[in-house]
Amino acid sequence: MKQRSARILVRREQYYGSFELVVSVDPGGQIRNIGRFRLEPSSDLHYDTSVPSTSPVIVENPQEETRWYWKYFLGNEHQNFAGIDPATKSPFFMSILVEEELEGNRMCRAILWTSEGPRRLCVPTFTGSNKAVTAKSILQQFPGMSEFNRSLKEIVNAKLQKELIVLEDQEGGVNCKFGVIYALGNQVSDTQMLSNEHGDASFAQFIKLLGQRIELQNWGSYRGGLDTTTNSTGRESVYTVFAGHEIMFHVSTMLPYSKDNVQQIERKRHVGNDIVNIVFESGGNPESPNFSPTMMKSHFTRWYP
Repeated sequence: MKQRSARILVRREQYYGSFELVVSVDPGGQIRNIGRFRLEPSSDLHYDTSVPSTSPVIVENPQEETRWYWKYFLGNEHQNFAGIDPATKSPFFMSILVEEELEGNRMCRAILWTSEGPRRLCVPTFTGSNKAVTAKSILQQFPGMSEFNRSLKEIVNAKLQKELIVLEDQEGGVNCKFGVIYALGNQVSDTQMLSNEHGDASFAQFIKLLGQRIELQNWGSYRGGLDTTTNSTGRESVYTVFAGHEIMFHVSTMLPYSKDNVQQIERKRHVGNDIVNIVFESGGNPESPNFSPTMMKSHFTRWYP
C-alpha cells in the first residue's frame, strides 16, 4: 500500500461551480446586485499518472449545489445570528464570514437559512460612504428582507455549526452513492454480473477515472452506507468530490463476494439500492454492447448510463 501511495502523487484538480449574488457599490454610493458565476479549483484528491488527462466538466450555474458553509465557513472565524421574519413569523439564521483582504478589497459572505432553504450573497465590507456594513444591513440585501428592522441575536454555540452542516446536507442533497457493476460481454443477468469476483485491467483503469481508491477502515468522510469499522462491506471503495458533492461508488468487485451465495445478496443489497448504476462491459463488442436494463431485477435503480 505504501508503494502505491508513493505512485499517486499527481494532483488532479476538481472544480466547484457556484452562482453568487454579488452586491457592488458604484461611485455614487448606489448598491447594485450582480449575478456572477464562478468556477473554483479544489485540490482534494490524488490520481495515478497513468490515467489520461481529460477536460474538466463545467457545471453551469448550479445555484443550489455549492456547500458554502462547509467550504468557506467551517473552520474559519465567522458569526451566526438568529431572528424572526416579521412577514412569515418564522425563525431564521444568518451566517456571516469576513474574507481576507484581496487587492485592497474585503468582502462578506452571508448565508440566510430559512424554511424555504439557504440563500447566499457577497457584499463589500464598506459602502460608498465608507460606513462599515452591519449584520442587519447585510440581511436587508437579501430579497424580501429589505424592510427588516428588528434586532438580531448572535448565537455563540459550537453545536450550532454541526446543525448547520447537517441542514446544508439535507437541503442540497449533496451526497451521492452510485453503483458500479463489472460485467462480461456474454452475461445476461445481474446475478451473473455480480458473481464476477474480480475485474480485469481495463476495469481497474476505469475505476481510476471515477475517483480515489480509499480504505474503509476508520474512513471519516461520506461513507454511502458502507461499514467503516468492521470491514463487513469490504476493505476498500472509490470516493470523489465533484461540484461540492461527496460521491461514494459501490463497486461490485470491491463488495464482499460469497462462493456459497449464488445470488450475491451482500452485493445486491448495496448496488441494487442505488438509483444510478454504471455498468462496465468487458470483452464484448463496443459497437453493440450486450447489456440491457431488462437484465437487472432491481426495482429501485432508475438510470444505467
